[in-house]
Amino acid sequence: LEIDPDERAALNNLALRYAAARRYAEAEELLRRAMAQGGAVVNYTNAIGIQVAQGKFAAAETTLARFSERMPASPQVWAMRSALSATQGDSVTAEAALDSLGRRERSPLWRANIHNVRADGALVRGKLAESERQRREAMAANEARDAPGAYLGGVLNLARIDLDLRENPQEALKEVEAALRRHPLSGMSAPDRPYPGLADFYADAGRVDLARRMMAEYEREV
Repeated sequence: LEIDPDERAALNNLALRYAAARRYAEAEELLRRAMAQGGAVVNYTNAIGIQVAQGKFAAAETTLARFSERMPASPQVWAMRSALSATQGDSVTAEAALDSLGRRERSPLWRANIHNVRADGALVRGKLAESERQRREAMAANEARDAPGAYLGGVLNLARIDLDLRENPQEALKEVEAALRRHPLSGMSAPDRPYPGLADFYADAGRVDLARRMMAEYEREV
């Protein structure tokens, strides 16, 4: 940015570093500068998230309105409308936005994203069976787009319900082991393997030996 103060990628990425350090005001200012240059999709979506992190919902609504006006065809407009509404407790508007997004975007990637959002929302409301159903739909969509790493990520979310909420670690372990037989880690590219997520799950499930193995493989392969 000292070389080129208007370089949008640098503005965006430094904003993310500031946000990770909870320096939200500085992050927001950098993204405002990026949006003033025209802005990319990621500048708007990151700005909305950072404004929400500060409790600045009116500002987030303004940013979303600008985003919608500038890029009305972007599916992220509907995704952010759903997320922003859900964050404010408006589940009706959030679901309507997801419905609109689902009618416009029918790719396996967007189907997976929509089902995952619905799974998270159902989980927050304590609807475990509905959350599991939505998560399995997302997993099927990820298989359809040949994304086994994302499929395993979905399995880990399912297993967390058994582990954390039903207090049934054995059932959770069975689910993860079955998924690894279906999609062995060796069959996917190393960066796509969810080693940290697996290690975290195994540690919490009492299998520290497997957690250590996952982290050793991660160090070696990734």
